Amino acid sequence: MCVIAIYEDNYPKLKDLQDMENLNNDGAGFSYIKNNKLYFEKSMNLTAKMIIDKIKINKIKLPIIIHFRIKSSGILSDSLCHPFIISKNSKTLNKLKGNNVKSILYHNGTYREWQEDLKQICILNKIKIPNGDLSDSKALSFICSIMGDNYLNVIDTESRFIIQTKDKILKFGKWSEIDKVSLSNENHIKKDYSFNNDWNFEKSKTKKIDELPNYKDLNKTNFQSVKDMTNKEKEDLNHDKIKQYNKVNESIENLENNLELYHKNIKQLREDKKKNLIDKTQKRIMDKMGLKLTLEQEIEDLYQNSDIITDDYSIYNYGY
Repeated sequence: MCVIAIYEDNYPKLKDLQDMENLNNDGAGFSYIKNNKLYFEKSMNLTAKMIIDKIKINKIKLPIIIHFRIKSSGILSDSLCHPFIISKNSKTLNKLKGNNVKSILYHNGTYREWQEDLKQICILNKIKIPNGDLSDSKALSFICSIMGDNYLNVIDTESRFIIQTKDKILKFGKWSEIDKVSLSNENHIKKDYSFNNDWNFEKSKTKKIDELPNYKDLNKTNFQSVKDMTNKEKEDLNHDKIKQYNKVNESIENLENNLELYHKNIKQLREDKKKNLIDKTQKRIMDKMGLKLTLEQEIEDLYQNSDIITDDYSIYNYGY
């Protein structure tokens, strides 16, 4: 999953961008407004530090949008880094830099129906599929140039999108905001965890083990620091953890046994159904054979009791 960050109030910090880059290291891109024109740049070799340096050297003003890619659709290539110019023209779609462009698209997520959508829209509009490497994001940039920006609101996907022009930034999907930075996801943010008294995880902002929130002993009403616990209390604590671990293992084993029993039942049902079908088929065949034998016997009896001369007349003249 990629990540998009929108900086409108604060400039990006190198450490934050490097955290994003470490999880999404298949390329990067960024965009900004300069002299009332929309600029962008992208490449597989563009790093977090290079983006920070470019911002400082070129004295780029806010807002700045930054994208780090992790490949989920399409191949690894410069042209499939984000953003994409929204255009029907293949040459324009494949540009790695741009200034004074009308609108660009960023994408975080995966849209699995993009190939069918692209094919149908090209057929209906009698236009060619764009040249070059393709991905869901690049295809959606092409489609939006035909169907309009609102197309992103009607497709069935959990993705997050940005459409940027020199005048506005349009966000699609669910976004987070941390320290006045809009984020398409928070996967790069390091979280610390501690145990509460029910052994469920809860979020904690502490950095050192000595600063961990107090552990509430099940037999006490006050919190007690883990580092101040006696050996006996720590042993009891570990004992509780082991009990819970064994309980989870027991549940898993029960599930596996139930699953095995389920497969056996399914196999037996299939065998019974197959046998029942064979029995019914055999019965139908025997019934038909019995009926044929009965008819043949009746015809034979009729022939034996008849005064008809069979050399001149056929018994079938009488409807048999």
